[in-house]
Amino acid sequence: MIQDYKESSKKYRELKNKINMFLAIFVVIFILTLISTIKIFVKNNKENESIKKIQEQAQKIENENQEIQTLIDNYNLDTSKEKIAREKLNMMLPGEEVVVINNNKNEIDIKIPVKTHSDNYKNLSNFQKWLKIFFKK
Repeated sequence: MIQDYKESSKKYRELKNKINMFLAIFVVIFILTLISTIKIFVKNNKENESIKKIQEQAQKIENENQEIQTLIDNYNLDTSKEKIAREKLNMMLPGEEVVVINNNKNEIDIKIPVKTHSDNYKNLSNFQKWLKIFFKK
């Protein structure tokens, strides 16, 4: 009976050691799996944030492209071309007169284009042209 007790207690200790070893291995594997899962989760969140930022940049660029396309369409119209030529290049249509109002001096300058190459001047010599300009003859 004592031998049976010793044998059963020995088997019990062996079984207990095996169970403890199994639990230790299981806990180590569980912890490694948990750490790995957390790393994957964090990496996934970072990737999602990167994707979101890239999508926002793409949307911003798309909006800028639409604005630029609208400006291009507007500038391609003849009225826009004429307006730009008048305002920025100081051009005018034939027969128009330009009136410049200077608010600082409270003066009005009127510029009328001078016709220097009309039919009257074509057949005249340079000296005769000068006489007409200065003496208005």
